[in-house]
Amino acid sequence: MKHLFLFFCLISATNCSAQFINSISNGSFYSASTWDCSCVPGDGDSIRITHLVALDSDLHFQSGKIIVQAPGQFLQDAFERTLWLDGTSNLYNSGTLGINKIRISNEADVYNNLNFVSVDSLINEANLTNNSSMEVSVIVNKAGAILDKNGSITASNTIYNQGYFEHSGTMQIYQNFENCLESGNAVLNFSGTTCIVGNFINCESDSVQGPGVMNISGFAQNDGIISGPSVWHVAAGSIENTGIIASNVTINAGSCFLTSSGEEPKEFKVSSFPNPCSDLLKLNSGKSGKQFEYLIFNSQGSIVLSGKTVNESIDVSSLSPGIYLLNFPDESTSKGHLVIKQ
Repeated sequence: MKHLFLFFCLISATNCSAQFINSISNGSFYSASTWDCSCVPGDGDSIRITHLVALDSDLHFQSGKIIVQAPGQFLQDAFERTLWLDGTSNLYNSGTLGINKIRISNEADVYNNLNFVSVDSLINEANLTNNSSMEVSVIVNKAGAILDKNGSITASNTIYNQGYFEHSGTMQIYQNFENCLESGNAVLNFSGTTCIVGNFINCESDSVQGPGVMNISGFAQNDGIISGPSVWHVAAGSIENTGIIASNVTINAGSCFLTSSGEEPKEFKVSSFPNPCSDLLKLNSGKSGKQFEYLIFNSQGSIVLSGKTVNESIDVSSLSPGIYLLNFPDESTSKGHLVIKQ
């Protein structure tokens, strides 16, 4: 029987040594001292994050689950990282998830119930349920994938839908929305309010449905099917149409203004070094000589240090060793920066 069990472990996708692991302190994902098992979590484990855990190398999960539970934060370190949820893995976020590149594939499921922040690219090839807030640059919802629910989505670039995209919350898109699948049927089902600074394109054989409100500052083009009841406010007052638009679709002149100029705001970019640091954290913003208001938060979300930069640097000598989040409140497009204090 023992040999049979061992054989089953070898051929099964299940990790026979899978554990349920909890974070016990702020630290690196790959540091054993961060976890109650005094080990590094592996594929197949179930992980609960309730502290500030830094991803300092790419992570590929094919089974098991990751739970980010408030006040927990799962953030990349000072470099761009990739979180790839594959196979039958699951991620449940009720804290803060801030990793530059996220990929969801095969039968993986992701549930967002609080904050996705500072995500550069989100590629969904499986199932993503958004019940709260997502701040991303680019979303690609692949053919066969499902992205749904009623949270808010802010995309600083473009959303590409090739699968099924259902949304009843608010969407703010600073460039374009493309509902296009070259061979098949991409479906956008919206019942909330969408604001697009750029253009909207619905390709041939693809469809848009639902009772939502669409505000578009650029042009709108339909080569597929738009069914209502829905209300469209388009800068030109009309949709360039070679497809079918149902009679219960109302089209008016209008637009979307997410800023006073109706243009995408320029992202405030800053790098910090050295990171980890001990006494002085130096900044490079490309704005030499300018002072910036800053806030530094601990893993519980409390402000532990604030002030103005001096000579593009911040004195962090008073902070205890640990992991912190640096933010610049006066810069509306600033992303949070992970700072590791030695």
